[in-house]
Amino acid sequence: MKVTVVIPSYNRAERLTETLQALNRQNVTDFSVIVVNDGSSDPGYKELGKNNLSFKFPLHIIDQNNAGASAATNHGVQRADDGLIILFDDDIIPDSDCVQKHIAFHQTHSNSILSGSAATDPDRTVTDVQRYKLFMEEEWRRLRPDTEQLVHVGFNNFIITTANMSLLKKTFTELGGFNTAFRDGYDVEFGFKALRNNVQLYFDRNIHTIHNDQISLRYYAKRQQAYTIAKRNLIKSYPEVAESFSSAAEYTPGIIKRTFYALFRNDWFVNFAESSFFVKFVPQSLRYRIYGSTIAALSMRA
Repeated sequence: MKVTVVIPSYNRAERLTETLQALNRQNVTDFSVIVVNDGSSDPGYKELGKNNLSFKFPLHIIDQNNAGASAATNHGVQRADDGLIILFDDDIIPDSDCVQKHIAFHQTHSNSILSGSAATDPDRTVTDVQRYKLFMEEEWRRLRPDTEQLVHVGFNNFIITTANMSLLKKTFTELGGFNTAFRDGYDVEFGFKALRNNVQLYFDRNIHTIHNDQISLRYYAKRQQAYTIAKRNLIKSYPEVAESFSSAAEYTPGIIKRTFYALFRNDWFVNFAESSFFVKFVPQSLRYRIYGSTIAALSMRA
C-alpha cells in the first residue's frame, strides 16, 4: 500500500522545515510527502523545493492561490497516489514511530479514520500563555481518561483533528473531501459526515506528535472565535448535534460578565495580561482565570 503524507501550509516555511526533518527521522521510509503551499509570501518554500534531495522521501511542493487549509488539503490528496493518506499540519512534529503506527492501524481498520494527539511540548513553552495552553490540555486529558487508549469515536464523545490524521484516499474521496466553505472546523464537519455515512472514527493519543504552536492571547482568541462561527454553521447542517454544540456557539453572558468582558477585550488590558509584570506579581491560579476570561471576551466578537 502506497503511503502519502499531505501537509497544507501557509507562511510557515520555518516551522514546516521542522515537520519535514521529523519525517526524515521516521523509522519507516517508504512514503512520499506532498506540501501544498496555500498562496504564501514566504520565500522559504522555494528553498525547500531546491533542497528536497536532502530528505529520504520524495518531496513534492505544490503551489496554489490562497484558498484555505481545507482546499489545500483537498488539492494535496487529489495529487496523491491511491493508498493511505496521512495528514499533518505544518507546525506538527511527529514522533519517530508516528507514520509506522498510522500504517499499522489501517492494516486492521481499512475503512476508518484515525486521529492522533497533537500535544504541547513543555520544553517549548516560552510564554506564560503557552503554559496556560499546556495546563488546559492537561485538564482536558483529566476530563477524558478514556483517551489513554484507542477510543472509538461517536457523536457522544467526539474527537477529530487534521493535525495528525490518516485514512485511505478512497475513503476521503467517497466522503467528498473537506468542505471548502469551512475555513475552520472543516475537520469536525468531515467527521460528522463520516459518522453519518457509517465510517468508523478512532482516536489514539499514543500516536503522538508535538504541536509547535507559538500562541498569544489574541491568536488563541482568534482561533476560538473562528471555532464559534464554525459551530454555528455546523449546527445548521447537522441538527442531530445541536444539543451538544448550541450552548457553546450561542452563549450570551449576563450584564455583569459583559461589563468585565468589555474590560478584558481592551488592547491595553490584553497587553497588560501578557506583560512580565502581570506574570511576576499575579498568582498563577488568578492569571489563568484571567486568561480564560480574556480569551472568552475576545472570542465573543464572533
